[in-house]
Amino acid sequence: MPLERLRRRLRIAVLFWRLSAVVTGILLVIGGAGALYLSALNHQLAIGSWIERALFDRGPVAAIVVWLPLFDLCLIGLSIFTIYFWLRWIAVAVRAARSVESGSVRYSPAVAVLGFLVPVVNLWMPLYTLLDLEHFAASVNGEKASPFVVRPTMVVLLGLLALGLIRSVGLHAVDDFSMPEEGRWMMLGVALAAIMALILLMVLASIMSDFNRAADRVLVDGPEASVLTHDFGTASG
Repeated sequence: MPLERLRRRLRIAVLFWRLSAVVTGILLVIGGAGALYLSALNHQLAIGSWIERALFDRGPVAAIVVWLPLFDLCLIGLSIFTIYFWLRWIAVAVRAARSVESGSVRYSPAVAVLGFLVPVVNLWMPLYTLLDLEHFAASVNGEKASPFVVRPTMVVLLGLLALGLIRSVGLHAVDDFSMPEEGRWMMLGVALAAIMALILLMVLASIMSDFNRAADRVLVDGPEASVLTHDFGTASG
């Protein structure tokens, strides 16, 4: 595939990912704030008397309860789009790096994408894929690659922790204040999952930005291509 086409596909994937990620981030902020509000209500009930519990007015949370199914549907749909464009970017980025230097990424595009989706292997394969892409970008950009696997580790850990928290609180009813002690911790878990997801989006954005900056330098067709490829090979060697 022509290098210019790969660079164009990278830009398109990043553009759609950023649009989806921005909207997803806004919903995460709203959802996290709502979860903190519900946690505060549960806390008030937990420390209040039985009379205060009996007189508790559910009016303030009525709007949240009514709109929550639609909100969750929008957040899930946008999250799926965000994940899709991330995996699309991974596939194109791996193909681009291997087009410039065949051994720069140890996995093929298809295997790299599957490494994010298949249980168990997604604990380590994404680390290797992202580490290879980081080393490629650092070599092209003339930077020293970090000996620590910081951002790839953050991607895996934040993703697993956020997903685990969401699953653990998924069966808790938002408008069920019969057990406020449990409810306040459940809602704090939702808020924490939203914060982790926001940090994850920022880490992904930084990885994509560094690689695309490198791709803009080496993904060129014509006489420049051989020169840049030679320079990359010299730098990586």
